[in-house]
Amino acid sequence: MSRCEASALAAIGAVNRAEINYAARLPDRGFAPNLAMLERSDEHDEFGIKEANLSSGSFAGYVYTYNPAVSKDGIIRSYSITAFPKNLESSCRHSFYSDQSGRVHYTSSGHVDASSPALQ
Repeated sequence: MSRCEASALAAIGAVNRAEINYAARLPDRGFAPNLAMLERSDEHDEFGIKEANLSSGSFAGYVYTYNPAVSKDGIIRSYSITAFPKNLESSCRHSFYSDQSGRVHYTSSGHVDASSPALQ
């Protein structure tokens, strides 16, 4: 696994952990409406993600897409996050997907979703 792939996996793991904390603190809202809501508010915020550039959609050689699913009652009960390499010519060759299950899926052939192979 390349360094940029390891960074992408770490970022996805950080999002999943931050989502658990966010939903626990704000159960009437569910998961976060966007990645910016998961960023650390300051250096003492132990629940937020420290990868500040992640909410911009780009971090460590990958482009991230966050998709919250809002239910009829307005609560976000599920989400997904994907990470696609910016440049397939680089050492970043795998795309990654995760959701509220915390399971991470991957592919080296483009489209990635919950039906892609799961990392062990």
